[in-house]
Amino acid sequence: SITGTYIITQADVDAGKVTNSALVTARNPLDVEVKDVSGTTIGTDDNTVTPVNQTASIALVKTAVVGGTGVLGNTITYTFRVTNTGTTTLNNIVVSDPLVGLTFAGGSIATLAPGASDSITGTYVITQTDVDAGKVTNSALVTAKDPQNNTITDISGTTLITNDNTVTPVTQTPQIALVKTAVYSGDATRAQVGDVITYTFLVRNTGTTTLKDVTI
Repeated sequence: SITGTYIITQADVDAGKVTNSALVTARNPLDVEVKDVSGTTIGTDDNTVTPVNQTASIALVKTAVVGGTGVLGNTITYTFRVTNTGTTTLNNIVVSDPLVGLTFAGGSIATLAPGASDSITGTYVITQTDVDAGKVTNSALVTAKDPQNNTITDISGTTLITNDNTVTPVTQTPQIALVKTAVYSGDATRAQVGDVITYTFLVRNTGTTTLKDVTI
């Protein structure tokens, strides 16, 4: 016997195996060439297939930066960082987010080698509903294809190993003002019992949040 060594490549990992065959040649006593293609048994010429371990996985981290003071109309810029946490090459990487009003600044990511990362960004304008809630809470989803065309997914988190929501605080300022005015229906210089004063109560929401159950 003789031996040989071979170092596994990324192409082998993506294929999930190393497949090949060898050739032996010799000369018989009559100087005629004798040869055989290798096989897994004496009587076969089949390829030698060596399985290679594969781990296809992906991680999505979603972070947010608030422009301005986090009030109605300010913009939140989200960064979606995708990392190939497996051992195989991933292709056709797409990030989706159900947040209505979110606009992505970039498209899909074509490919990621194992250990590699890439990012896309998106922007979102804070609404009154967000101000009333005091925060914007949501998550995104990344999908990709492994070399065997299997779908690989991950829900975003605040770290590579979590799937927690990204919570972005929004500034709230709940305030209210009351102005009371009066109109005297009689002669104010000669007030009499039974004269009527009509009061007007003007209530104004001077804050940033919606108010309800207002009682005077």
